[in-house]
Amino acid sequence: GDIVVGEQISENEYKDHFDKLVILTRSLQKMGQTDTFTDFISEIEMTLDGIAPFLFYRFYTLSDNKMKLKILGELCPEDLIIDIELYNWSISNNGPSLIPYQTPIDTTIKAKILIPIVGKKPFGLISLWVDYDSSEFNLFISLALQMQAQEIASILSFMELNGKIKEQKDFMECIIASVPNGLFATKMDGTIVSINSNLEILFSVNRNDVLNKMYIDVLPDKISSTIRALNVNAERSGGVAETELEYEFSEGNILYLSINSSAIFSDTGEKIGYVIICKDLAISREIAKLRELDTMKNEFVS
Repeated sequence: GDIVVGEQISENEYKDHFDKLVILTRSLQKMGQTDTFTDFISEIEMTLDGIAPFLFYRFYTLSDNKMKLKILGELCPEDLIIDIELYNWSISNNGPSLIPYQTPIDTTIKAKILIPIVGKKPFGLISLWVDYDSSEFNLFISLALQMQAQEIASILSFMELNGKIKEQKDFMECIIASVPNGLFATKMDGTIVSINSNLEILFSVNRNDVLNKMYIDVLPDKISSTIRALNVNAERSGGVAETELEYEFSEGNILYLSINSSAIFSDTGEKIGYVIICKDLAISREIAKLRELDTMKNEFVS
């Protein structure tokens, strides 16, 4: 049948549609405040039903191999489907459209409305099966559905970006946790943004107590003043500075430390912070002593 993209509306209908637009705007704002993807899908369904009441609904996206469609959400019998050719046509059309449609599955169905969800890339397609025809599919409904489609695409883009950021953050946290020495990272102002368990053990601090605090407020004075000097030297010497020191953390108990400061740069070359690595030299010094004794023994024997 013919494909309809929205009939004109009469002048006296504008006020009613404006009121509906205000409600729609609030619904779209609420849709963007959901905590989980399941809640997001539920909000989509409720907002859609307020714009274009439907009998059945299904949210499609392409499978990973781009050869099949998979379902993100649905309120629909299995027998109601769209094929991949219609999916691709609607995505390329990039605007809501109504297609007259009849099926013996449900004789009350008169049409289906296709709503492509396209941002910087295609995200999917929502199909609504409705019990009205093109005479009730006016310009307001078409524009309202387009607004919702754009909002859904924006939210999905944001979710995708957040997912990538979280994945990268988790990866970096795994790297930091696996470093065998004490390590923490700061912003330029000295605020601690990451810390590994070895540093917690080394200086008897708790991650939750020190994150988002200044390192000069949570580390021993001798250590923090050394790090501050290293950061200055790192800035002068191309981004890296290192020193060794002895630190008495309790009476008679001395830590022999190597501390390294490395500047962190953004993709644009802007310096955004520092990574500090604190290495306990006690073990390496013991090993050096054992090697020295072994050398002396060999020389004595010979």
